[in-house]
Amino acid sequence: MVLIRYASILGAFGMVAHIVTNILYTEYPLHFDGETEERFGDVRKAFQQNFLDGWEAEGASLAVFVKGQKVVDIWGGYADKHADRKWKQDTLSVVFSSTKAVAALCIAILADRGRLSLPYLDTIITEAIAVDHNLMKNVLEEEEPKFTPGISTGYHAFTFGWLVDQIVRHTDEKQRGIGQFLREEVTEPNGIDFHIGLDLSQEYRVARVSLPRILDAISEIWSDMYMIEQFFHIVTLGKVRHFPLIHFDSLNCKFSRLSKNTPS
Repeated sequence: MVLIRYASILGAFGMVAHIVTNILYTEYPLHFDGETEERFGDVRKAFQQNFLDGWEAEGASLAVFVKGQKVVDIWGGYADKHADRKWKQDTLSVVFSSTKAVAALCIAILADRGRLSLPYLDTIITEAIAVDHNLMKNVLEEEEPKFTPGISTGYHAFTFGWLVDQIVRHTDEKQRGIGQFLREEVTEPNGIDFHIGLDLSQEYRVARVSLPRILDAISEIWSDMYMIEQFFHIVTLGKVRHFPLIHFDSLNCKFSRLSKNTPS
C-alpha cells in the first residue's frame, strides 16, 4: 500500500509538473545533422529517438570509430536553448573528468621521453606480466593499500588539475603548463579539437551546461524506480560537504546495478 500511495503521489505531481512545464517553457523544433554509414543506421535512429522521447532536453553529439575509421558523426538539438543556438559540427562540450584521461596521455608522453618516471606497483612488471590479464590481476590483488581502507579515498576530484599541471611544468623541458603542452604536442599536430583551458575567442562554441528540470528527474524515476534507491544512497553515503567523496567500498555495495550505461 505504501508503494502504491507513493506512486500515486508521484504520478499526480508528474502531471502537474508536465502542465506547468508546457506553460512556462518554449518548445523548440528538433533538428539533426551529420553522417552515418548505412550499416550504422540504427545508431542514428536511436540517437534521434532519445530526443523524440524527451530524454535529451538540450543537445548532444556522437562520434563512433571502428578500427580507426569514423563510421558515425552525428549531432542534434541545441547548444544553448536560451539563445536559440543550434548544436553544430564544431560545438564543444565540457567533458569534466574525461579530461583526466587526456592529462594522463601528457604524463605518458613525458615518461616515454624519460622526463619523469612512474611510481609503479610493488611488483616489477615484466612484458610477460603486462600482456597477461590474469597475472596482472594477481599483481593488483596483492598490492598493498597506500592508505588504510575506509579512512580516506584516493580520488582527487577537485585538485587533480592543479596536481597534474605542476607535474608537467616541472618535468617538461620548456616548462609548459598542461594546456599548452597538450596543444603543442598532441592536438594541433593531429588536428584534434580538444582543449584544456579554452581561448576566450572560442568560448562561443561551447554548449551551455544545464541542470535537469524537475520533470526530467520525475520522468527518469518513473521509468526506473531504482533511481529512488540510488538517490537515497548518494544522500545517505555523503557525510561530507561534497557528497561524491564517498567510501569506495560502500559505493560498490550500494551501486551494484546502475540505471544508465551499465552492462549488468
